[in-house]
Amino acid sequence: MLGSAPRSTNTTWGWDGQRWSLHLPPATPPDRERYQLVTDTQHNTVLLFGGQGFNDTWEWDGATWRERRPTTSPPTRVGFAMAFDERRGRAVLFGGLATGHLDDTWEWDGRNWIEMHPAHKPTARQFHAMAWDPLRRRVLMFGGTNDFSFHQQLADTWEWDGGDWVQRSSGGVPMRAFHGMTWDPIGSVMLAFGGYTGDANANSTIAWDGTSWTTRVTPQPPPFANGTILATDLHRNRAFCVEVP
Repeated sequence: MLGSAPRSTNTTWGWDGQRWSLHLPPATPPDRERYQLVTDTQHNTVLLFGGQGFNDTWEWDGATWRERRPTTSPPTRVGFAMAFDERRGRAVLFGGLATGHLDDTWEWDGRNWIEMHPAHKPTARQFHAMAWDPLRRRVLMFGGTNDFSFHQQLADTWEWDGGDWVQRSSGGVPMRAFHGMTWDPIGSVMLAFGGYTGDANANSTIAWDGTSWTTRVTPQPPPFANGTILATDLHRNRAFCVEVP
């Protein structure tokens, strides 16, 4: 994880399942916030794109950061989401906020960013969540907001198959933005946690089984979280949650 808000930094931290440790690479991306990271399982790296005031691309190999210099890049934005398509070996980026809300789709092929032009696409939005569904082999997207006051959130569910976006029924799940989402390898479901419902911060957990969302009741949920990062620790078969202010 690269340092973030409330005060932008460019420190690099790693989580080993028990504790965070500070990495001191010879070069790092500039200070930033509201960027996105995804794990590139094809190249065994972590991909970083953008952040407030940036549209640069970096790769982390576990020891060093390396800036990539593609011939084309998505425009500068915040509030976007990314996921890694493991079937096709590409990072997928959708939406965000520039001068207005965005509805564009981009893919990173390891060398360059390519803008995609699907026949169908979700409405423009920011602060949505995306993650790879290894069972259905699709990128899943849920929620977000296109309301500048943040009072009205979205509750729609979409899948990206590499060529087009397909909307799926959400089944009446509560709308939210600023939430986190990751795959649960034990339950074989997608988990979403936290976020903002338009009225309050949330600490509820919902699960997507490929057909519908259901609420999961947990005895000791994390605190209410607005600005949540969820990730899966495949070595320990656990999801972990980090709140980003």
